[in-house]
Amino acid sequence: MSDFHGVVTLVAAKEHACCECHSVITKASQYDRDFGAMDGRGFSYKTCLPCASAREWLDKKLRQMNCLNADEGIKFGDLHSELVEFASEERFLGVESLRLLLDIAQRRNDAGKFQGEGS
Repeated sequence: MSDFHGVVTLVAAKEHACCECHSVITKASQYDRDFGAMDGRGFSYKTCLPCASAREWLDKKLRQMNCLNADEGIKFGDLHSELVEFASEERFLGVESLRLLLDIAQRRNDAGKFQGEGS
């Protein structure tokens, strides 16, 4: 079985949860859907555009520093922890990594408040 990966930007027909920050992707808003198969198992992840941009930025930085091989990537759901690790390394500390980390933390906090309202 062959491994493959694709990504499309879609418009939400209903609400979804971002796999990274867990915020609500509202109906009619754009999001990225990553899909494919690895080791014979299919996958599909929905990511809000701010998290998709953050993943793209971090992926580019890690590749520039030879921290990721060509066949590696940031695991879905791990963007927050990867950004924390990146930002905690003194030599990598920068305004952009901290801004992205704070943005994700705020969306995660807001998502937690949203999910807790119905309980």
